[in-house]
Amino acid sequence: MTEFIGQTIGNYRVEAVLGAGGMGQVFRARHIHLDRPVALKVMHANLSHDPGFQARFRQEARAIAALQHPNIVEVYDFGEQNGLMYLVMELLSDGSLRGLMQKHAREGKPWPLLLAIDLVRQAAEGLAYAHSQGMIHRDIKPDNMLLRAVSGAPGRYTLKITDFGLARMAEGSTMTATGTAMGTPAYMSPEQCQGAHVDLRSDIYALGVVLYEVATGYLPFTAATLSEAAYKHVFVPPTPPRQVRADLPSELEEIVLRCLAKRPEERFASAAEVAASLKALLARPDPTLTHATVMAHPNEAPPVSPQGVAPPPPPPVVAPPQPTAVAPSSGTLPPAIPSLPGAAHLPRIQVRDSSGNLLRVVELTSDGVTVGRQSTNTLVLESEGVSRSHLRVDWDGRQVTVTDLGSSNGTLLGATRLPARAPHPWGWREVVRVGPFWLRLEPPARLAEQGGALLQQLLDAQPTATPPPAAATRPMPTGMATASISTGRIGVVLEDKTLTLNPGQPAPLRLTLANLGTVVDHFSIEVDGAPAEWVRQPADALQLMPGVQMPVVLTVTAPRSPASRAGDYQVTLRVRSRENPSEVGVAHGQWTVLPFAAPVLSLAPKRAAGRGQARFTTTLRNNGNAPIQCALRAEDDEHALRYRFDPPEVTLDPGAEVDVPTTVTGPQRWFGREQTRSFMVGAVVAGGEGPPVATGQFVQMPIIPAWAVTLLLLLIPLCLGGVFFGNEMLVVRPAAATATAATAEAAGVIAAANTATAIVVNTAVQATIEAKETVALVQQQTIAAAPIETQIAFQSEQNTQIAQAQQTQQAQQAQQAAAQQTQQAQQQQQQAAQQTQQAQQAIQQATQQAAAQQTAAAAAQQATQAVLDAQATQQALDAQATMAAAANAETASAVAAQQTTLAQTAAVVAAQQTSVAATATTQAAAFNAFLGDWVNVDTATSGMTRLVIEKQNETNYTFHGYGKCTPSDCDWGVIQVPYTSGQLVGVYDFGFKTTRITVRLQGDDLLAEVFDDYRPSDPRPDRTTNYVLRRQWVLRPDIIIQPPLILRLTPTP
Repeated sequence: MTEFIGQTIGNYRVEAVLGAGGMGQVFRARHIHLDRPVALKVMHANLSHDPGFQARFRQEARAIAALQHPNIVEVYDFGEQNGLMYLVMELLSDGSLRGLMQKHAREGKPWPLLLAIDLVRQAAEGLAYAHSQGMIHRDIKPDNMLLRAVSGAPGRYTLKITDFGLARMAEGSTMTATGTAMGTPAYMSPEQCQGAHVDLRSDIYALGVVLYEVATGYLPFTAATLSEAAYKHVFVPPTPPRQVRADLPSELEEIVLRCLAKRPEERFASAAEVAASLKALLARPDPTLTHATVMAHPNEAPPVSPQGVAPPPPPPVVAPPQPTAVAPSSGTLPPAIPSLPGAAHLPRIQVRDSSGNLLRVVELTSDGVTVGRQSTNTLVLESEGVSRSHLRVDWDGRQVTVTDLGSSNGTLLGATRLPARAPHPWGWREVVRVGPFWLRLEPPARLAEQGGALLQQLLDAQPTATPPPAAATRPMPTGMATASISTGRIGVVLEDKTLTLNPGQPAPLRLTLANLGTVVDHFSIEVDGAPAEWVRQPADALQLMPGVQMPVVLTVTAPRSPASRAGDYQVTLRVRSRENPSEVGVAHGQWTVLPFAAPVLSLAPKRAAGRGQARFTTTLRNNGNAPIQCALRAEDDEHALRYRFDPPEVTLDPGAEVDVPTTVTGPQRWFGREQTRSFMVGAVVAGGEGPPVATGQFVQMPIIPAWAVTLLLLLIPLCLGGVFFGNEMLVVRPAAATATAATAEAAGVIAAANTATAIVVNTAVQATIEAKETVALVQQQTIAAAPIETQIAFQSEQNTQIAQAQQTQQAQQAQQAAAQQTQQAQQQQQQAAQQTQQAQQAIQQATQQAAAQQTAAAAAQQATQAVLDAQATQQALDAQATMAAAANAETASAVAAQQTTLAQTAAVVAAQQTSVAATATTQAAAFNAFLGDWVNVDTATSGMTRLVIEKQNETNYTFHGYGKCTPSDCDWGVIQVPYTSGQLVGVYDFGFKTTRITVRLQGDDLLAEVFDDYRPSDPRPDRTTNYVLRRQWVLRPDIIIQPPLILRLTPTP
């Protein structure tokens, strides 16, 4: 407690300890600037760390600081420092009313009764003011009544009430969750003991206890345990003050007993009435009151005056006999007796033995009931402890009275012995003891209390040794939260039978536990029907003394995740005993988890490129706790792109995810640089606060890129030259082969020339083929992204070129065959030349030999003959070569003629294909003429402002219409329109009308006839409106091209 001494908290320096309580420590402190002494109350750290307590502390501290009354301690300031909550209050250094009583008790000196009554009067006036400000104390006791000595008037004090609002601050905190009772047991009102609603009359009851104590020196009830104190406050009437002190004025006794009435409605209606009554009593000249003194006897039971009567004023009048209080013992405390099931028109008396076993139920009529051992009694109780005629019970239709008939062992009403032969009121559900038997009075149905009391309900729920079968569980009576209550040792009342949970936000669940057993026990709470991790239980163990109840606050939080499915949960709370785990208390309730939507949207890839369109994937995930229906939408700043989702609407269960293929299409661009367009995709969720969105970029490339144009310009001359050169060189005309080769050398020269020519032709043809393949590859890439009509024309031209190329290749093959035959003829000529050379060499040898021999002439003649033969052979060979060359030439000419015929046939087929392509191109041009983004030339129109016509397939269009709205045009949606020659007709169905749109082309304009056909339920007449629309192109948000500045790009067929 001394760790704060010398420290500065806020603007206050702590000097000394003044005391400590259940909620904090009190120090004497001093303002560091004003040098004013104050009382500084620092709350316990465990309370300061409780978020609920922090909120209540701030709220109550503001309310307390607003109280300004001479009999209320003033609150100067409050705050928080280093996690500690503190209150700064007026410092009263003369102690408390409790200290004053204890001081006189220690010194053995009585103190004036007038002073005691005046101090309670001051307390009543302070309470009256606080009540008028809506503030209830809830813990009135002498310890909270501080004193300040009146200067110049020895023995007189000013009383100030402190600790307003502290009980409210502790509600729901860890104090209440660990068994600390709110309020001091000796001063608690019956409704506080019962856990019922508390109002200002609860403070009046506690003030009555203080008045009883200062007037008699004794508390009205003493108890060793909380359960005993609660029982006495609820069921046992207090001993009248004049039976404790016979010299007390009867007016004072009347005030005390009225304050201590069990029922709030029987007490003073306000503390102001108590103050007025006490003030009137003090103003009365009464010498007995003036000289009376009081001696405090703390913790002692009030004695009973030996005479039991007040001092008789003249003439003497004997006071009627009064009940006598009996000190409670284990034998006088009744067992827990449950209420009878059902309802009856008459009061009923249930009779139980000493163990609590139900023996009999007797209805109480206007004839009354007599009880005794004798058989002539209405209710016969056979026991030596019961007299022959023991007591009588009467019912006058409004009140039940019980009269002891002079029994030997007496009759106890609660813990009070009834005087003989004196009728005494018997309250509903009060217990009377007759010998070893217990009698409990049950009210009739028309007088049954609505709501009941919590403690009584819990005591009713405790089982007897042989409980009736119908009492296993029973609902709470009307006026309380209906919840099942266990009939075992554990009582449970669920105050919040229905609990609404907003996912992610904690919600308090209030319940009250009662230990109906006879031993101290610890309890644990289990939850069925909902995930256990939703419930945060008290940090400390739940410990209860026997017969004690306590409120408990659980914090329930449904996580903000798909696992916390929206809907109703039937929840069962089980409170289990640690001493005997088989014993449980059960309460049932319903928790409702509210739905929340948390859709998440993503787009992949973030950036995609394409000439006409690009593909993305939109991913949707439902992170909420209820099914959702999402409609996908997309838009860009220029409204130039079109979007297709497959499907456009999806339904997702909690935690589910779906991928939606997404196609983004841009306007056609033949030439130019690539263009990046940003767009945004969103999902409209039914009932959602805001749609999730994702952004992406579409990089649109032109159909014919710039590099392709440059390459085509470079390749076209080469292609044309290769084709021309190839066509000229395909057919080789070996003219020299038709002439007669006079000599082998001439034939060889011709053959060499022909061979060189074939090589050159082959090289040129190969180069031409490679160039054509390159051009074909580029054309194939370019045409792939072109419209269908361009593709048809290109295919036809390509077929023609393929046929011509095949013809050229066949001609080349025939030419190569002729060249091979020529080469063979040249080889034969070379062989003949070699033979001729050999013959000449032989002639030369023969001549040389003739000179040496005489037979030279004959040899020469023979040689000459050989030469002649060789020449003849040579001529024959030349003739054969000539004939072979002629045959080869004729063959080549025949092949060339055949190829020419094939080429002519191919040309005819190509012409037919070209005609078909031209027809398709014409039809495509007529189909495409309607396509475009058409806007109304009349900007002031109140009808259709824009019509976007797009191609759906080869035979259908789509109309996307817009109408005049403010601030932006209304979107009519998209409809499908079939292609018809000359005009298009589409119909919108708006529910209250149908709108037929007929469009036809007139020059560069689109003429639209719009006919509105209203339903019969709509009084407006049908109407026809004509519009003129023109095509527009949005190059950039600030550049829009409209007719007549239209760039037309028509592909050459």
